[in-house]
Amino acid sequence: MLELPREATYQTKYLIDEKWPISNFPQTIKREIYTEYITFLNEPMTDFKETHPNNKHLSYVKKRVSSTGFLTFSYILRILSDNPEERLERRRHISMSEYLHLLLQADPMMHEITRQASAFIYKNSIFTLETDYVDNRKQYRLLRVNSKTKNEASFMPGFLPVKKTSR
Repeated sequence: MLELPREATYQTKYLIDEKWPISNFPQTIKREIYTEYITFLNEPMTDFKETHPNNKHLSYVKKRVSSTGFLTFSYILRILSDNPEERLERRRHISMSEYLHLLLQADPMMHEITRQASAFIYKNSIFTLETDYVDNRKQYRLLRVNSKTKNEASFMPGFLPVKKTSR
């Protein structure tokens, strides 16, 4: 069963200087730390495929491990748009057995991504500092800013060394 639609949010992405040590993160800001394992699939699940039959898409499963060891599993279908400013994602929480079954449909041409992340709230926006690894090699460090308005997404914490905006 699909989850109910949520209100639209604005997401801005920034590249962060990879040499910036995560230990410089201020201790006064409460954050959630977790690891995600992202595996891309060959085909979307049937119920998603039926709702968007003619659109280009990217589908993947995600296993999230919290700093306390709590596991969650998700299925995500990203509908690709010609407009880079727009993105539609459909998400569904799945069981561990569904996750393991979907792993059998992994796209052999795509690498699994391991993502170390720290999420925190700053000035009414959710910030997620992510470091992605492919084959145990660091690829890049990215800051995602999710907010309810475009203006809220422009407030940047001064302690983060932002290099440039990413699309």
